[in-house]
Amino acid sequence: MGEKYNWGPTMKKVLLLVEGQTEENFIKKVLNPHLETKQIIAIPTLIFTSQLSTGQRYKGGYVRYAKIKKDIQNLLGDTSVACVSTMIDFYAMDSNFPGRANPQGQTAQEKAVFVEQEIANDINHPNLKPYISMHEFEALLFSESNILSEKLGVTPSKITNITDRYSSPEEINDSSTTSPSHRIEAIYPGYPKILFGYEISAEIGLPAIRSKCPHFDSWLTTLENL
Repeated sequence: MGEKYNWGPTMKKVLLLVEGQTEENFIKKVLNPHLETKQIIAIPTLIFTSQLSTGQRYKGGYVRYAKIKKDIQNLLGDTSVACVSTMIDFYAMDSNFPGRANPQGQTAQEKAVFVEQEIANDINHPNLKPYISMHEFEALLFSESNILSEKLGVTPSKITNITDRYSSPEEINDSSTTSPSHRIEAIYPGYPKILFGYEISAEIGLPAIRSKCPHFDSWLTTLENL
């Protein structure tokens, strides 16, 4: 709340529905400084799944597609936006999301594009451009092994032993033990996800992330060209 944006007469507004504070911080502190140079402001909105008696809301737990769809439609109600998008993990995504139960394609990018298109078809709004993180946000942190290993306090080989098996960090798979975040937690128990997520991504930098993560690069290119 109270976030200040550098609005100008030619700025375009993008609303992003995001899974948690890690993605929220990444958008505010890493993505927006770049997008502002393209005359775009991205405003993240957290998916809230619970509310305490005090009124405090927080994200967590099982999120059904019906909830996400309603949140997206609410954002699309803002007629001043150039685009509404999402930053939702493919990993642990509820199977009732359109296309998620049987995603078509061989590569991670192809599967993500399939699910994104199915969501877009279901909601059917010209301003909606969904983005699915493959397989979750933490994949981006594997874009630069030296930086990630330094932050986790391990040798680079601990990271390259993982990344060398895949053509892209986005291909790192999505089981409960081998997803990107679980691999980091296995190396660094108690990994402070919210803090490290944007700190590491900021140090790596968008050019390096884009060069290693083609689906993320494609999404960012779409936002840049609004």
